[in-house]
Amino acid sequence: MGIRCEILEETIEQNRKVDEQPDKAVIQPCFWQLKANVSFDKNEKQRHCRVGFIQVLEADDTRFVFAKHYLNQKYKNSLPLRDGGESPPFYTLNDHFSQMGEVGRDDRPLHAEMNDSPLDDIPWQLEPQDELLRVIFHRKFSLWLGVQDYGRDLEPIHKNLTVLKRWKIEIEIGYKVKTDRARGERCKQDFGHCQLSPVGIGTLPPCVWDGPVANDAEVESVLRDRRPLPPFPPPHRPAPPPPPRPQNQIDHEQRIQCEERGQVRFKLPRDK
Repeated sequence: MGIRCEILEETIEQNRKVDEQPDKAVIQPCFWQLKANVSFDKNEKQRHCRVGFIQVLEADDTRFVFAKHYLNQKYKNSLPLRDGGESPPFYTLNDHFSQMGEVGRDDRPLHAEMNDSPLDDIPWQLEPQDELLRVIFHRKFSLWLGVQDYGRDLEPIHKNLTVLKRWKIEIEIGYKVKTDRARGERCKQDFGHCQLSPVGIGTLPPCVWDGPVANDAEVESVLRDRRPLPPFPPPHRPAPPPPPRPQNQIDHEQRIQCEERGQVRFKLPRDK
């Protein structure tokens, strides 16, 4: 099948603003959007297909630091996991984002687009005196633009997919949190990195066809105590020198030592 794709948009933007609600912070660190048109050769007749984007969550190491605890939220299912709705393999089957058509019927290309903005929410405190201090948001995704063939009954042919292009997304953004401040001023981003990069097509993982979706997969919270910092050792102070001994005591000790050795080399004054 002769297929041509035109990338109309591939952007990613950081979102520095945190939604500071009364009981929690809602963090959406970035937003990405992709759009493409896919065209086919005119000699492809009576062949139905759908174009769309496929997204997979490859890594998640988001961490929360509290005054007394570290908190990690981990998926019980092993990664990678397909991301999106219940429409494998595509992120969505909404006609606006993933068009279906009869190949070669006219010159109009089929259009595909997607946008996403991962979200996490975390309470301001786990317990009294255990306030949120820091958030480190770290995730990786892979995205593919693909074409799936449909049969005469307009049902998708399972695992019949042509991949046209692939991207990698990496997000690592940190926030410092001061809960003693007024809402709207508590969370400040202190570093940030998010990147959307085209890469080699590679191989589609099996999770795009089977298994749970990331949004519906079970997540477990792993809570660890923070070890308090050891107290600073007291500064080293050298011991003061001993006080000087009286001269008459020194003379008396020297005389005794000389007499014991039988070496009377000089006359020492007697004690008065």
